[in-house]
Amino acid sequence: MKKILLVLFLVLAGCSSAPQNKTNNQTAAAEDKTETNDRSTEDLFKTEDTKLKKIVSEYNQKIDDLNWKDTRPQKIKLTDIGEPIKEGNGDYTRELISEKDNSDTAIYTVRAINEEDGSFKGVRVFTSSDNGKASPKGMGSMMTFLLISDSSIDDLTNFLNSSETEKDLSNDNYDINISIDSSLNAFTLKINPK
Repeated sequence: MKKILLVLFLVLAGCSSAPQNKTNNQTAAAEDKTETNDRSTEDLFKTEDTKLKKIVSEYNQKIDDLNWKDTRPQKIKLTDIGEPIKEGNGDYTRELISEKDNSDTAIYTVRAINEEDGSFKGVRVFTSSDNGKASPKGMGSMMTFLLISDSSIDDLTNFLNSSETEKDLSNDNYDINISIDSSLNAFTLKINPK
């Protein structure tokens, strides 16, 4: 699985920084939700949170800056985010993106992670598939978040070439966690602004 992800990453890394004004096909995909919270959306998730707005703005700008060809991930629209759910680990999350890739077997999601009081904690990007091939758009979304978090693409490449299943990275602005679960054909990236 890591070799497949590495090949996808190398393909995505070939994206140039030339702007591209291509429309984005948006396809909603269902993801298991563990529990809908009974508090109002506004109380749980503060869309005015400056850290969330900053990371979404940087992500959307980087999506515009890169030439994606057919693998362009969706941009995040704060007005279209999903209802909050409480996950098994106690985190409250809201779906920012859920999209099937062209293959219809690969999916990726981007979720905002919040504390119980609604304050923004970070972002989680998850991609999986039934056929052992990672979502090119999901990998593109992960690469975009790595680029805006001042992480080295070499860190991702080194992780994919290693036998590690999880890696923690940190810099002055972000804590980053990359993990892979080959039994689920899944790859997860968590980014927490400091």
